[in-house]
Amino acid sequence: MVNARIPRFAYFLLLALSCFLWIPSCKKTVSIQRVGAWQDKYDVFIKEILRIGSDDQVDDRYAFGAINEIKIDRSDNVYVLDRKENRIQKYDPNGQYVKSFSFIKGQGPGEIQRPLSFDLGSEGQLFVIDDAQNKIVRFSGEGRYQDSQSLRIRHSDLIAGNDDVLYLIGGGQGAEGPLIFAYRFLEEKPIFNFCRGDQNSWLLSRVGYDGAVTKDKNGNIFYSFTYPNEIRAFSPDGKMIREFAREFRALKPIANSSSELPRAEAVVQAVCVFPDGKVLNVIFDRRIKPYKFFFDFFDQRGAWLLSFDSTDHLKEWMGRIVRMDRQGNFYLEYHQPFPHVRKYSIQFVKKNGN
Repeated sequence: MVNARIPRFAYFLLLALSCFLWIPSCKKTVSIQRVGAWQDKYDVFIKEILRIGSDDQVDDRYAFGAINEIKIDRSDNVYVLDRKENRIQKYDPNGQYVKSFSFIKGQGPGEIQRPLSFDLGSEGQLFVIDDAQNKIVRFSGEGRYQDSQSLRIRHSDLIAGNDDVLYLIGGGQGAEGPLIFAYRFLEEKPIFNFCRGDQNSWLLSRVGYDGAVTKDKNGNIFYSFTYPNEIRAFSPDGKMIREFAREFRALKPIANSSSELPRAEAVVQAVCVFPDGKVLNVIFDRRIKPYKFFFDFFDQRGAWLLSFDSTDHLKEWMGRIVRMDRQGNFYLEYHQPFPHVRKYSIQFVKKNGN
């Protein structure tokens, strides 16, 4: 047998080659898009379709104290959570009052102290987060109390999946902990978790910015980060489908010290998915007053199409909630001159010469 010795320089060559091959497979990067493909080719037309809300003190069916959430069911009925009045109001697609789900304020079975958010189950059930008691309460589509589940950690939002798996958002599980927990209702422990964050997402969660979440018609979950500036899409079982982003310079790492809470110059406000798969991501830019909201649109593959700011199309809006129905119309909550909801249609029209 020949005992061949390998020259010393060859070891260093092999080591360098192995590092070169190893690093790309371990370090995940997201392509930051700097130019919207439609930015100079399409105009955006937004039209108000209807308003829900009134300052009538006699008929309170259309009066809101503090709108904290809006959800749209499969028939395009509109549900509005009024945190101040401790109730959810239901309206038909034309904005006409249907019914009210009024909650008894308390700590007993079926009672709610402080409703934070809610979602609709596959059979019209209401899953309501009570953040005062840190629990989820389930009501039937007719408003009858069914049961409740205490939560081990605090969550900021929930999505009811197509098979009634509940996806709970946030929870402060440390700098690299998961941001989404999937539960079966009434089971104490999550069946799985996914969408890991980093130091920045954890710091932002401490001051109430847990990112934005929604689902598409197929039950896929979309989570939008403030930082890192990206949107991630997951299948219902928590597997990553794709991730994408566009350049927005105000979305950057959070400055933080032991003496102060983090403050972001811009934060993600909402994310929605159109019926055809396009994605709308809304960013709140608070660097300079008057504050602006940027509406970013991406195609089904995550390619950035175009953006506009709220001063162009929605000058009065200074809200937090953006929701979309199955026709591609979107809904915003307004605070002035009184709390109400507005429904808009949106069209993208090619400019002349394109």
